[in-house]
Amino acid sequence: MEQMTLAVAFKRQPRLHELEDILTNFGGDPYIALTGDLRGGCLPVLDLDEQIKNGGIFKLKSNPENRPKKANEPKTCHQNSIDLFDKDPANVVTSGFALDDDGKWYHHSWCIREQDGERVIIETIEGTFRQYFGLEYRGQEAVERLRKWLKDSWPELNLERKPGSITDIAQQIIDASDDPARAE
Repeated sequence: MEQMTLAVAFKRQPRLHELEDILTNFGGDPYIALTGDLRGGCLPVLDLDEQIKNGGIFKLKSNPENRPKKANEPKTCHQNSIDLFDKDPANVVTSGFALDDDGKWYHHSWCIREQDGERVIIETIEGTFRQYFGLEYRGQEAVERLRKWLKDSWPELNLERKPGSITDIAQQIIDASDDPARAE
């Protein structure tokens, strides 16, 4: 199976170029960055045709105090948003793109919820974005579609763990850091 690199994603989803044009109309550079892993793989855009047809700008507040208290891993915004929904279905998972201060539109997911009579963005990663564009995934059925897309699309690491290999050594370090009794 071909790894989903940025080039492959644009080949399989040629309408991404059209989405870049739409996003550029709202500001930023004519370039979108897809969510990637450390090996150069990336996620395809869920509901790309729907994003182009019905996606919109969210002109809502996004305050740092709305962010969940736990530190989230970078590049996990999609799962973080699903997790927030699982904790409280009042959180509406929203997925699309967010414009960063560097001028790039990043493939991104976040939540929206009613707070003090206002709809606000609940950011799921560190950092702030200037604008948000995307679709709302309301309710269990819609979030299950998002969950399935993430599970089916995310490039899995299939690293063989042989004793003494770099993968084995890295895992031993991770295991030791998780277990204070093993750390030396």
